[in-house]
Amino acid sequence: MTSEKLSKLSIEEMVKAILAKSGIVSFTRVIRIIRDALIMSGKLYLLQKEAVLGHLMESSASVLADSQSFVAVSSLIYPDNKRKSAIRDAILARLLKTGSLDATQLMADAKCDFKFLGPIIETIATIDKRTREFHLKTFQGDLDPEICGFLAEARGQEA
Repeated sequence: MTSEKLSKLSIEEMVKAILAKSGIVSFTRVIRIIRDALIMSGKLYLLQKEAVLGHLMESSASVLADSQSFVAVSSLIYPDNKRKSAIRDAILARLLKTGSLDATQLMADAKCDFKFLGPIIETIATIDKRTREFHLKTFQGDLDPEICGFLAEARGQEA
């Protein structure tokens, strides 16, 4: 989605559109995308990170606090396809539990081919070409120190 299209949306709708397009996204990237859209639209007001963070948390199936990454709920990506949403949820659960995913085993479990599964997997995982296993996408880069404490606190409340 272009900055021009995003600029016509509310902050909440922007967050959902970014998550739906990316599948998994870092907080700093979301902030950059939204700022660009606001600048393009001429809406020059202070972007409240807490509001963006709240919308991200509401629309995320999982929050990876260490990398400040947010995994979109599957229904945002596949709003009209319950099967794809369920498969993506199962893939996410397996990746979070084991750290990796064997696509051959997954195809047998899901009773479908890679042509069907590949695009679903790519919304949350990348392949290690050496081992041919999939791993959850991670983002290395700038962490926002303002939200580190908030995410750590949120993680403590989940335990």
